[in-house]
Formats: sequence, C-alpha cells, structure tokens
Amino acid sequence: MEFYGANVKQWGNNWPFLSHNPDMVSTADEEAWMAYFWDHLGGYPATAKLFREGAIRYLNVPEARPELFDPSYVGGRTRIAE
Repeated sequence: MEFYGANVKQWGNNWPFLSHNPDMVSTADEEAWMAYFWDHLGGYPATAKLFREGAIRYLNVPEARPELFDPSYVGGRTRIAE
C-alpha cells in the first residue's frame, strides 16, 4: 500500500485519506476500507487500529475505495469487528 500511495503522489494526484476530524472531511470511504481490512485481509493493520481507537485522526489509503486499489476485492459490507 505504501508503494502504491507513493506512486499516486508521484503521478500528481492527492493521496486519499480517512479523517476523524470534523473540520477535515474524508476523501475515502471509511466503511469500505474497514470492511476490506477485516473481511479481505483478515484483520486491521496497525495504523488502521490506531485510527479506529482514535490515537491518530487521519489515515492515508491508496484509493477512495478498496476495489480501485485491489481488483481481487469485490466489495461487500459485512459487520465490522468492534
């Protein structure tokens, strides 16, 4: 994901992000990304855990939606682990 995101910046695009700051609106779909981590990858990466716990207020993700980054992911929104 880091390599992909670095290339997004190199191409002159903004790196999408999730936000828990009410003054800064997310540019990516938080529910879709959390479902992707949990359902498709089998758990949350360390930074996603920190974001969910409120330890960090922003989380960069490579695309607005996970299926744009990982074509093997067909989407779906199941219950996200608490």
